[in-house]
Amino acid sequence: MGYSTDVFRRLEEHNTKPYNTFTAKHRPWELKAFFSCGESESVAVNLERFIKKQKSSKLLETLCDPGFT
Repeated sequence: MGYSTDVFRRLEEHNTKPYNTFTAKHRPWELKAFFSCGESESVAVNLERFIKKQKSSKLLETLCDPGFT
């Protein structure tokens, strides 16, 4: 999870970084869902923090469901 102005570039970075990072250990990453939060970085960061604090696999499954609105 994270935020970016270019989701597909960011996914490619996670999958191709040459050095060993957390994301590199779990390659290949696959994009399941992404959400537009507007232009405010602070809103995106707050939303990401909220989702991570929930520590809920059920919430993540719901957010990744193609029928979720």
